[in-house]
Amino acid sequence: MSHRIQITLEDHLWEFVQTIPKNKRSQFLKQTVSDQLTRIRRQQAMEEMDILRSKLKPLPGCAEEWIREERDGHL
Repeated sequence: MSHRIQITLEDHLWEFVQTIPKNKRSQFLKQTVSDQLTRIRRQQAMEEMDILRSKLKPLPGCAEEWIREERDGHL
């Protein structure tokens, strides 16, 4: 479902929007808002992961050792 909104743009933004063909402006603005929301959500997810990561205790060893142990255990 789509919703009609009214927004206020600064002059430099409006000048740019006017360079976009009239029949493409809505799609451009929808895509721009969608892209920005995706960036915000990714940033929030990264911040949440950093918080969780800071609460975890380090595991002994390293990935290389774990892979070798896994591989050698299945021979």
